[in-house]
Amino acid sequence: MAWASNLRKGTDLPTWDWLAFFPPGSSFHGTDHAYDGVRYVYWIVQYGSTGAASTTQLWRFDTWSEGWQFLASTTNGYTGTSMEYDPVRNVLYFVSTNASTEWRVFNLNTTNVIISNVTCTPFVFTTMTPVLPGAAGLGASLVLADDVRFTDPAITGTATGGTTLTITVDSTTTLTNQGQVGMAIRMTSGTYSGQRRIISAVATSGTTQTITVSSAFGGAIVAGNTFVVEYPQGTATATFNTTTLADSTQTWATNFYANMDVVITAGTGVGQRRRITSNTATVLTLASTVTGNARTGAWATQPDGTSIYEIVPSSDFLYYMSGTSGTGLYKIDVNTGANAATWTTLTVVPATVNGGGAMEHGRTTSPFAIYILRGNATNNIYQYNIGLNTHTTLTTTFLSSETFSTGASMTMLDENNRIWLLKDSATRMYSYRLSDGMLEPAGTLPYAAPAAYDGHRAEYIKTADGVKWVYILRAGGQEHYRYALEWL
Repeated sequence: MAWASNLRKGTDLPTWDWLAFFPPGSSFHGTDHAYDGVRYVYWIVQYGSTGAASTTQLWRFDTWSEGWQFLASTTNGYTGTSMEYDPVRNVLYFVSTNASTEWRVFNLNTTNVIISNVTCTPFVFTTMTPVLPGAAGLGASLVLADDVRFTDPAITGTATGGTTLTITVDSTTTLTNQGQVGMAIRMTSGTYSGQRRIISAVATSGTTQTITVSSAFGGAIVAGNTFVVEYPQGTATATFNTTTLADSTQTWATNFYANMDVVITAGTGVGQRRRITSNTATVLTLASTVTGNARTGAWATQPDGTSIYEIVPSSDFLYYMSGTSGTGLYKIDVNTGANAATWTTLTVVPATVNGGGAMEHGRTTSPFAIYILRGNATNNIYQYNIGLNTHTTLTTTFLSSETFSTGASMTMLDENNRIWLLKDSATRMYSYRLSDGMLEPAGTLPYAAPAAYDGHRAEYIKTADGVKWVYILRAGGQEHYRYALEWL
């Protein structure tokens, strides 16, 4: 039976729905979670003690039956614990030992899988090589670009005006300040209906948002014209070969789509998917072959003038932020059977990360970006631009100069263009609007989030009946609860 409440959208704050408590006991430092996008919320939980020499277990919570299921015991979890679910390979990634360079995989399949050239057997923890490039500590975080669980963004809106290079919309459209850069806007009504342009900038001023495109329409966009924001797509044009895909109609930013994938969705070569290593304004260059990764190397069937393509995020790379008052950011190719699997050092986070640090993939609203909460007694949120390997410091118009540190939690409210934040040492929760950096109140937690423990306690969940929730397991306790997001 579908869940229903009496909340009034845009008026009422959420109410809490209490769930079955975490069975073994109170959760402490080494706790994190991940959602499979379908049914289970996985929790790695240190319990019984705040010290390093404590008990850690892997459980999952069934959102259908609302019950807990034990999976495995593991080595001690402590500060720096982080976990991520991989929907392509159906495995869990772990960093779960304080001040260590160890990371592990828990294989949820019934057969072996190869992750970064390591064979991982079913339903046990496999210690991975190479080791982490920096020791995990407070604020350490793992994230994988998600290209499976969420569909084409399909952000829709109506123009309030514009020019040949701009479209203005009101604040009700779910745009993200710079998050849609590199995506395409397709007009769905008006003189230029059906035409696409690449978005080069998104800006917010008061209640007005302005989309700037990289090449002009034939005339001004007018009020009432409708549009959709979606993945970049088009039809291949000459010159055709097996190592590139060219589209002479495009005006792409150089290398913006590096480390993304290009998929042939119709025409010659349909179904092929390849990793992009670089791009010019009109040409995508494919990555060299990586052993064990069918998404790399040359086209098996060379595209031609009938080949329709789409550029999408790639889930080949696992990203790691080390935390521990550092700025380290790294990635590794998990979809490889090559001996040369290594951690690559990326552009460092603009300032030091600490106990409230966390990362989230932009998913539907900003699929080419990762969001980073600094969590160092600041209110800084950064947007890491995957292809460009750069960071953008986002606007943070925080009410009462709110800051977030050890004990803070964050999660992407996918499809709502927001980040949900839980304040450390408090019961306060906020919805952070990515369009303009404003915090909105999101009710209060039944118990305060202790400052002494890692965050990583909140997860956005969309259950089988279509209801959107935030789930929380309380730090320092075993209370487990959720609230519905229909109030947004």
